[in-house]
Amino acid sequence: MKKTLLAAIIAMVGWSLVAADQTAAGQQTQKLTREQKQERKALIEKYDANKDGKLDKDELAKMSQEDKDKWAQLNPKKQGQQQGQQGAKKILNHCHNLTTG
Repeated sequence: MKKTLLAAIIAMVGWSLVAADQTAAGQQTQKLTREQKQERKALIEKYDANKDGKLDKDELAKMSQEDKDKWAQLNPKKQGQQQGQQGAKKILNHCHNLTTG
């Protein structure tokens, strides 16, 4: 019973931290400058194999590390969301380990 209660408390605190982190990432997002928009468009044109105007996971995986770094700077909101999702998974795994171990 104590383990379950502790896991629930940890999960609630963790989820609130993830939500706050995602909110902060969204608030930090600024509009892209004209130059940044051009850089983003160039990256899409370079890696968009299926020519749908956006990059899917396979296309992103084929980027050079330098271009991945540029992409992350040009898409801070998405990067914050991915980090939040990874944090949430870690919290859930930890809670699961507490209740089963």
